[in-house]
Formats: sequence, structure tokens, C-alpha cells
Amino acid sequence: HQATATWGYASAAALAVTAVLSPIVGALADQTRRRKPWLLACVLVGVAGTLALAFTPAWAWWSLLLAFGAAFIAFATGNVVYDSLLPAVAESHELHAVSARGFAWGYIGGGVLLAVHLALLTMPARFGLADAAAATRVVFVSVAVWWVLFSIPLFRTVPEPEAESALTPVEEAAL
Repeated sequence: HQATATWGYASAAALAVTAVLSPIVGALADQTRRRKPWLLACVLVGVAGTLALAFTPAWAWWSLLLAFGAAFIAFATGNVVYDSLLPAVAESHELHAVSARGFAWGYIGGGVLLAVHLALLTMPARFGLADAAAATRVVFVSVAVWWVLFSIPLFRTVPEPEAESALTPVEEAAL
């Protein structure tokens, strides 16, 4: 029960950090008009945390919890910045449809990767792996690689949107 409780506390701490960090990062990304660099930082931290899960020994459970926390916080905070890029790829009347298609494709891709991972974890010998522990390491590495590969199109094709002005249209016209 202690391990389950510790996992729960670590998850709650990661959620709390995300709740505080996400609005700050989102505001900074909007104000600096540099959403993509902030998103890239989140992707890189998340990928590093995920890779750390693959290469940290199982007995180093505090390190594993920290790696999980870093990956989770980066993923959740990155989603805030990612969502702010939606107006750069869709007109206002199509935001919901484009967002829904993006979620659908994301779930399809995630489902395919999950199916492959379940096969690896339940039948590691069939894939030339020694055991479930080796399969688990392969799974974490493939998640990190998946994350990077499916981030590349966004960074290459999505334009950096203009920051929203805090001024009213009348104040902007006066400038």
C-alpha cells in the first residue's frame, strides 16, 4: 500500500505544479509571441523525463517518480501552449472541427501505439526481448521517439501566431 500511496502523492504533486505553472507559461508564451519555443521546451523536458523512465534502474524509485513528474508536468503544460496555436491553423468558425479532428487522430495514433506496447509487454520473447522489464524500457523509449516524431510537423509547418493585444480596437487605432 505504501508504493500506491507514494505514487498517488507524486501524481497529486505533479498536478499541483502543473496547475500553478501552466497559466504562467501560457501567459509568457502569449506575451512574448514565442509559443513554439515554449512548446519545444515542454517537448524536450517531457521526452527527457520519458527517456529517464527507460534508463533509471527499478530500485531507484525516487528517481523514477521525479522522471514521471517531469514528463507529466511538461506534457500537461505543453498542452496549454499547444492549444494556443490552434488559431494559427484554423479560422474561428472551424476551430471546433479542427480541434476535434486533431484529438481524434491523436487518439487513433495513441491507440495504435498502445496496442503495440501491450503486445510487447505481454509477449516480450516473441519480439526478442528477455522479459517484461526489457519490454517496459523499449516502451518508454518508443514513447519518447513517438513524441519527438509527431512534434516535428507542428514545429515545421504551424506559424507562430501574433500575440493578442490587451488594448481595445480604439486604443490600438490611436497608436
